[in-house]
Amino acid sequence: MNLELDEQKYYELTPADVKQQVDVALGQLVTPLRMKEHLVAQLKTQVADLERFINYLQADTKKHTKCSCGCARHSIQKPYKSTTMGMVQRTAALLQMFAMLQLGCGPHQFKKNNLKTTMKGNHWGDLRAKMELAIAKVVELVKTTEANKLQQQGDYSSDSESSSVQCNVQVTTAVRKYLATSIRDLMQHGATAEVQSHSLVPFIGCFARRFKVTDTPIHAWEIILHYYHLKNGERFNSTPARKLSQSFNLDIAGASANSNKQNMLSAIGNIISTHSLYKRSHDSHFKAFICAGLNASKLVTWLSLIFQCRSLLEMHYQPWSYIMKTGFTDGLQSLDALTSLKFDLPVDLAIRQFQNIKDVFT
Repeated sequence: MNLELDEQKYYELTPADVKQQVDVALGQLVTPLRMKEHLVAQLKTQVADLERFINYLQADTKKHTKCSCGCARHSIQKPYKSTTMGMVQRTAALLQMFAMLQLGCGPHQFKKNNLKTTMKGNHWGDLRAKMELAIAKVVELVKTTEANKLQQQGDYSSDSESSSVQCNVQVTTAVRKYLATSIRDLMQHGATAEVQSHSLVPFIGCFARRFKVTDTPIHAWEIILHYYHLKNGERFNSTPARKLSQSFNLDIAGASANSNKQNMLSAIGNIISTHSLYKRSHDSHFKAFICAGLNASKLVTWLSLIFQCRSLLEMHYQPWSYIMKTGFTDGLQSLDALTSLKFDLPVDLAIRQFQNIKDVFT
């Protein structure tokens, strides 16, 4: 052992210090020997594996040297010659193929076909069909409600009143559960929270994979909120004249919304102020927006204004998304069938129970 102890200070050392120095000296002596043994064992294992692999190749070539099947493949292609050079070339080719597939550093990387499980692989055809069915269901229920109202005007029995109330509940359920969710799914097709960034070194396969950025999905209500901020909706709703008009229900000049965009900004501001107070989800906010648009007969107009904002679309939508491919034009044409119908949907349905509890304790 390479143990160096100062004889003058030897009597000043504690047993723990002496033990530590002895352990260090033993480690310096034993560690290289262990490393050599481990390296020799690893090399022996690799040599044994290579010998078994060469024996396998030799057995495989001897097995296929003679073919009596008479097929076209064996009559044209010649088997590998059982020479040392042929076996080495075949081994090198197999090792190179294995390295390219496992390490991913070749020019053509092997990738699993996950297209069907991604959003890009899911076509919007099913989502469009889902929205068409929801629109047809809402139209049918609204017409049934109007027919019951006409019947109720001529017949004041309790049965007609109960059926009318039941139809109103069914219309609300159909709008919030089916129509709003189908519009939400179409708006979210290909929508991401961040723009996809690409690598600056695409010519190197393994480095390009490290710089890949995964896109996070975004909710449809977040897209509406982004439009609301881009169009300065907070400034529009926070003007003193508009605050007075909303608080005291006054008709003040310059406080009322005069355009479709202002009407939409006002509706979004009201939903934010009421639903955010009770920390409702994005789905609740979005369903309230759809109900407000149907009540005002401006749902198609409001959605059209949102989808005409190019900066918003370029920031949140992929080129293969439904909105970038179609502009939502066919969807708006289908939704236009609801514009002529009269709706009286509860916009505050998600927060009504909380408001009732608050009223009880005040």
